Amino acid sequence: MTEFTQINASRPSYISTFISTVVFTLALLSILIYINWSYYRTLGKIVQPKSSLVKIVGTISLLDESLTMSAYMAAATGDPQWENRYMQLNPQLDSAIQQAKQVAPNLFTGDAAHETDKANVELVEMEKHVFDLIRHDRRTEASAILSSPEYKMEKQAYRDGFQQMQTALNSRDIVLVNTQRRNLLLSLIVSGALLPLLLFAWYTVLKMIRKHSDEQNIVEKELIRAKEKAEESDRLKSAFLANMSHEIRTPMNVVLGFAELLKEPNLTYEEQQEYVNIIAKGGTRMLNITNDVIDISKIESGQMNICMTNCNINNEIRDLYFFFKPEVEGKGLKFSFINSLNSNDTVIKTDCEKVHAILTNLVKNAIKFTKEGSIEFGYTKKGIFLEFFVKDTGVGISSEMKKVVFERFRQGSESLTRNYEGAGLGLSISKSYVEMLGGKIWVEDNHDSHQFINGSIFYFTIPYDSENAEMHIVNNFVSKDEREYQSRNLKILIAEDDESSVTLISRMVIMLSKDVIIARTGIEAVEACRSDPEIDLVLMDIQMPVLDGYEATKQIRQFNSHLVIIAETAFALMGEKERAIEAGCNDYISKPIRKDELLAIIKKYFKNK
Repeated sequence: MTEFTQINASRPSYISTFISTVVFTLALLSILIYINWSYYRTLGKIVQPKSSLVKIVGTISLLDESLTMSAYMAAATGDPQWENRYMQLNPQLDSAIQQAKQVAPNLFTGDAAHETDKANVELVEMEKHVFDLIRHDRRTEASAILSSPEYKMEKQAYRDGFQQMQTALNSRDIVLVNTQRRNLLLSLIVSGALLPLLLFAWYTVLKMIRKHSDEQNIVEKELIRAKEKAEESDRLKSAFLANMSHEIRTPMNVVLGFAELLKEPNLTYEEQQEYVNIIAKGGTRMLNITNDVIDISKIESGQMNICMTNCNINNEIRDLYFFFKPEVEGKGLKFSFINSLNSNDTVIKTDCEKVHAILTNLVKNAIKFTKEGSIEFGYTKKGIFLEFFVKDTGVGISSEMKKVVFERFRQGSESLTRNYEGAGLGLSISKSYVEMLGGKIWVEDNHDSHQFINGSIFYFTIPYDSENAEMHIVNNFVSKDEREYQSRNLKILIAEDDESSVTLISRMVIMLSKDVIIARTGIEAVEACRSDPEIDLVLMDIQMPVLDGYEATKQIRQFNSHLVIIAETAFALMGEKERAIEAGCNDYISKPIRKDELLAIIKKYFKNK
């Protein structure tokens, strides 16, 4: 009876303890939930806006550098496309600053923000003035403004202002972290009686804090790396701009200088031919630089596209060999190539123009850096890839340069005493093309029989896709009977709005023509073809007033599907040829037009009987 009474008496105590424990546990859970909720809320206020701000500030820095580069390039080249690029990027910079204001409004208050806005306004005014001078052909004055202490001071003030605002933002974050720590301490005091559980809570919280600290350290390291990369990029861009000025002005000096010498009345025929050849080489050098700058701009802006077509690799290798053979043998070098596939397996599906550009860049580099010995190039099939190589016995590449040789603006030597011309864009363009085609590119040392380094070997791979490739010839609108005219008896329509180009092309085709008709607009070209069905050939400029060459070709094809139309354009970008063919043109040639190339294209469609 006594024991039963004790059990019944202990039951209410057990229930009460259980309920108290549950209530206390719930209270503790509530406290822990509050701790976590408070922590995550404060943490979100710190991490999320800051992460967004880091990206936006990075965008602002990149756009700022791009605007500065556009101004420098406009001053260096006088090309209006750089002003257009500046006008496109400036609104993007304003938009990025507005985003930063929305993410961190407190960042854009105070003296630092005021000074930054003021410097930004001054920079915009100075750069607009620079473009005004460039438009009036006063590039020397424009360059002087960009190199002036006032411009550099405003640029530094703009960057310092952003740095001060970021420092202020970091100080605000520190205050928020301290507030969070006080909240944690208060919660621990309230639940001090529950030491074991609170210790566990402390362990959990400290673990999360450590995780946050690690994340913060990672972010800081990434910021440091980004800063170092930006500084390195800024240095490379400065070197690139200086080099571009040299690479453009040097051949320009040659062209203008020897053009002036050609005016002298007492020159011999041999001297005239020598001067003309020098001018042609200088013009080719400037054209190569222009093409490289355009290509790298399209790659960085994401506008470079892949055009997959059937490509005969053996023919491509063979054509490059015969193209470069005179130049290589002129330097006293041995030149050879290797085609490892037979003719039945050599046609693959790829972007043939990009493969050609990659091989051309690598062979040009081999020629440039090889003074004696040999150059060999070709390919082998390895699994599902074709592995191309260009081997030379030139100066080689140091271990340090191998790590960065494929980065843009990089060259074997970046000093003023380097012995080789070039803008430092060829390998970067080649790397981008290879990756777009689904391959990779690398460089190794070329060892001789004694295992001494003797030059370099560049390798790159592309997928071997022969399943859908078929060898076929597309006869674009022109039948055999209609092609076989006497080559000196053609009636040619030149659709061109530039008077100098009309004169040049007319002189180039005079040996093939019995009559030359001139159209200044696309509409005139269409009407001329409609009213004169005896026209054999149209040389169609793409950019013309009223109606462009693409649309004019489409309209001509509506009533004449057999007329030979050759597109000519100064755009010279990847994909322009395919666009011209799609519009209805039979062939394509890019400006500057070479006489031998134009005549070869024309003779392809008009064979002698």
